[in-house]
Amino acid sequence: FVDLIIDAGHTLECQGDNDGDPAEGSGVIINATNINIAETAAISANALGFPRTQGPGGGSSTSTYGGGASHGGIGGAGRSSPASTTRYGSLSQPLSLGSGGGHASYGGEGGGAIKLNVSDTLTIAGTVSANGLNGHDVNNGGAAGGSIWLIADTLAGAGSITADAGDG
Repeated sequence: FVDLIIDAGHTLECQGDNDGDPAEGSGVIINATNINIAETAAISANALGFPRTQGPGGGSSTSTYGGGASHGGIGGAGRSSPASTTRYGSLSQPLSLGSGGGHASYGGEGGGAIKLNVSDTLTIAGTVSANGLNGHDVNNGGAAGGSIWLIADTLAGAGSITADAGDG
């Protein structure tokens, strides 16, 4: 793109590829000269990573409980379900998907991955996010956050950038 503008009240969703090739999944790469994300606008990969219990750091499950998923760090232990201890991903080139939380029916979905490669100005007045979801029921694992990789000559705006894990 030359100029990518996300207007107020709109969200560009970035679906990850979680088919297992590569094992850490892959996200969306957007190349542009300028990107402008208005207030109340977003580029989002929330819950668009690995599904429940899946991914390299997928949360463990018992019949009724689930543990937290891992990605860049270790997930939290659940009731009668340990957290995944598999850490993966790159600190310097983050583009792997977040793993899903433990429990096949109620674990959270992992965050996706977004790379914004901007040759001039990236303005974030709104949100760029790749968050994992909370467990969908009591005693079930939260998902791992995904990845956000920003490359820009100039970064402007007072918006938010998050790749948070979900609560169990």
